[in-house]
Amino acid sequence: MAEVQVKEVSPQKKLVTIQGSFGSAATLKEFEGGKSLALYLGPVTVNPATMDLNAREMGGIHLSGNGVLLSFRELPRYRVVANGPGRVQLELTTTLDGVQLQKSDTRQALVFQAHGFVTPSAAYDDAAGVIRLRFPGTSYTGSQPAVQSDVVQNVQVSSDDAGTTVQIASTAKGRFLIRRGVNQVTLELLPAGLTGKTIVVDAGHGGYDPGALGLTGLQEKAVNLDIALRVQKLLEQAGSHVLMTRTTDVAGVPADQLNAVPKSERLITDLTGRTDLANQNKADLFISVHNNLDPSGRQSGTAVYWTNTNFNADRSLAFAQLAQRNLVNALGRQDDGTKNNDFYVIKYTESPSVLLEILFLSDPTEESMLRSDGVLQNIAQAVFQSVQQYYQ
Repeated sequence: MAEVQVKEVSPQKKLVTIQGSFGSAATLKEFEGGKSLALYLGPVTVNPATMDLNAREMGGIHLSGNGVLLSFRELPRYRVVANGPGRVQLELTTTLDGVQLQKSDTRQALVFQAHGFVTPSAAYDDAAGVIRLRFPGTSYTGSQPAVQSDVVQNVQVSSDDAGTTVQIASTAKGRFLIRRGVNQVTLELLPAGLTGKTIVVDAGHGGYDPGALGLTGLQEKAVNLDIALRVQKLLEQAGSHVLMTRTTDVAGVPADQLNAVPKSERLITDLTGRTDLANQNKADLFISVHNNLDPSGRQSGTAVYWTNTNFNADRSLAFAQLAQRNLVNALGRQDDGTKNNDFYVIKYTESPSVLLEILFLSDPTEESMLRSDGVLQNIAQAVFQSVQQYYQ
């Protein structure tokens, strides 16, 4: 009998322990360039009930009569700390291994190479004029980066028991976002202005899903689409590349795709199609347009939602605050503030992302406002102004 356990012993280290009645040391062999590791134990019975898969870099543990195959989502850094009869132990560490500067026609980027599953976050310190990246539970194995350009003034790396911090002085200031790939984190530094920015505008609901229904029958899906199309026009006129999740009264995915799943799965399929559009096209910003409903009829006003579960949370909040201020100024309605919420489309979109709840269809005054062409144009102008300010 053999048992397998994955245990976190510190923020930087995890131990994979295999113990049991096998009579000799294991033979280890790597496959797929280290993405899979086989431990041959000889004839042995393994017990899957004892596995504790709490390491995010672990893709799976496959058991057989001859041993154990470990597969990894991210290429790990590991060392064998014990290997003998009855016990094999591997130590997995998460490391940041170096940084390179990449340039393209539209932006510059700092690319960080890593081993293991890193969970980055970034924030702009306006007072100090620096971008700070934080890699919790990650140690740094490289030397101090010698990276400089017309955009990147200097890069400093420091590590402590809790993780690694990278501090970047850059002329980009708050115009940045993080993209995460396999064993790689990229900090993109964006130039000022809207030209060349990829922005996804999501008209909430649509097709089978009408969204909220106003007191006089105004459908949310129709209002959302009207506003989204106006925002699209303004952004494109300013040079942005705009991707729309829908431009007509349809869902966020084609009808045949929706019809291929049970009705209970339509909503998640619809929402996933919207986030996939943003992620697959490497959007710089995601804006989901909605209007609100309160069955009691007591609530009114404007709110903008963001989520702190996205590794671009700092930039999502920055844009949410701009949008909230501009929408409230444009509409003159109650300021319900910026709110942290894990709505699906902003939680699973990797770029900075917000969800606008512009007005309440359940409020008579606000529903009437949403029937006004002038008000709808003012809303679109406020959203456009927010994007301009975000990239200034």
